[in-house]
Amino acid sequence: MPYVSTALSLYINDIGVIAEGVQGVVTRLEDVQVTHILYADDLTLLANAPDAMQSMLNRLVVYAHSKDLTINTAKSEVVYFNSKRGAQVPTFMLAGAAL
Repeated sequence: MPYVSTALSLYINDIGVIAEGVQGVVTRLEDVQVTHILYADDLTLLANAPDAMQSMLNRLVVYAHSKDLTINTAKSEVVYFNSKRGAQVPTFMLAGAAL
């Protein structure tokens, strides 16, 4: 199993292109923002604004297609933090499916 993870990591080592120009979540370190976390074959996208998240999701679809990868939208989820009580949580789309 470690071989599969290593091979996949090498194959998608350029995954950061989906986050170019997108403001990621702010960290305690000045000028350090995080846009994505990759662990084995799981990817987490992070953004402070809904439009930034949707932009990365759109780019992810194009990226996956270019690498002949499939995104399992049934296993994809959105976690929306810091929403105000009663605020409408935006709907995010991934490959034509609402998350």
